[in-house]
Amino acid sequence: MDFRHFTAGKDDDGRRLDRIARKFLDGSALSSVYKFLRKGLIKVNGKKRSAEFKVSENDDIEIAKILCQNGGGEEKQENEGKSGRLDGGIIIKRSGDILILNKPYDIPVQPSKDFKGRTLSELVEEDFRAKGGSKSISFRTGPLHRLDRKTTGLIVFSQSLEGARIFTELMKEHRIKKTYIGIMEGRFEKEEEWTDRIEKSGSQDGRSSFHKVSVSESGNGRGKLSKTRAIPVFHGRLGQEEATVAAFVIETGRTHQIRAQSKAHGHPLLGDTAYGAKKISGCGRDFFLHAYSIEFSSEDSDKLEKIGLEPKTTAKIPDDFKSMLEKIGLKENIENFLKIQ
Repeated sequence: MDFRHFTAGKDDDGRRLDRIARKFLDGSALSSVYKFLRKGLIKVNGKKRSAEFKVSENDDIEIAKILCQNGGGEEKQENEGKSGRLDGGIIIKRSGDILILNKPYDIPVQPSKDFKGRTLSELVEEDFRAKGGSKSISFRTGPLHRLDRKTTGLIVFSQSLEGARIFTELMKEHRIKKTYIGIMEGRFEKEEEWTDRIEKSGSQDGRSSFHKVSVSESGNGRGKLSKTRAIPVFHGRLGQEEATVAAFVIETGRTHQIRAQSKAHGHPLLGDTAYGAKKISGCGRDFFLHAYSIEFSSEDSDKLEKIGLEPKTTAKIPDDFKSMLEKIGLKENIENFLKIQ
C-alpha cells in the first residue's frame, strides 16, 4: 500500500494522534479514524499507534494515499503556492500567530446557503496556503469569534495553534474589551447596561440561512445571558427622524446581540427592518454596525507579545458609514467622540 509522509510540526506537538488524523481528514467520524488506525492506514514513525498516542514535533506521520484523496489532504497540497485572493486593503495586522482583518459589508465569515461568492474564511484559508501555511498537518486557520454578514469591522483569524489558544483563552476569561459603533433610531439619552437572555427565534424565510434571535421579556428565560454597555455619543437627525450614534461595549458575543438588544430596549439600529426599524433607502445598507476595536489588559502584555497583538487595535470606519454619520449631522471625526469611554 502506498503512503504519503508528513512531518509533524510545532502545532502538532503533544496532540493525540486521533485528533490530528481527524483534523487532517476534514472532520471524518471518530469511528472511521479508529478503524484506519486499527488497520494500519495511519502510522507514526513506521509503526501502528493507538488513538491516544501523543505525537511529537518532527515525527513522521504516514497516511495511506487513498485516505488523503478522500479526506482533502491532496487538495491542500495541490493548492500550496497558489495566489490567495484576500484583499490586502482589509488586512490590519498579520503575525505568525494571528491575522486581523477589517471585514467589508455583506460578506459572510462562514458559508451561507444564500451567498454564492467566496466567504471570508475561504479567502483567508486560500491566503494562508499561498503564503506557505503551517508546518502542522492538522492545523487549519479559522475565525476566533463571530461577526455578522452585514456587520463590518474587526475580526481575528488564527494563524497558529498557539495564537488560537491564547486569544480563545483571553475571550473565555472576559479579558478582551470589544467596542462597536452603531447608529440607532430615535434619541437614546443616557448610558445603559443591558443584561438579557437571547435565544434563536427561527429563520426569517425559508430560502435564507439567516436566523433571528429574540430577547426574553422576563429576563430569566432559556436563552444565553448577554451583556452590553450602550453609550450614546452623538444625537442627530436623518430627515425628520432623530438618530443616535452609540458605542456598544460587549461582554458576551451572542448572535445578533447588539441588534436584538437595541430593539428590546426601544432603539433598533437604523434601517434594521429584521429587528423592527424603518427601512432607509438610497444608502446601500440594511443597517450600520461596525466592530471598531479590541483592547487588552496591561496584565496580559506577555501573552500579547508572544502572538504579536497590540494592547489596542482599531478598524477604520468604512466610507459609506462615514457618509451616513455626516448625513445625520456628525461632521467631526467619530474617534474624538469615542474617547469618552
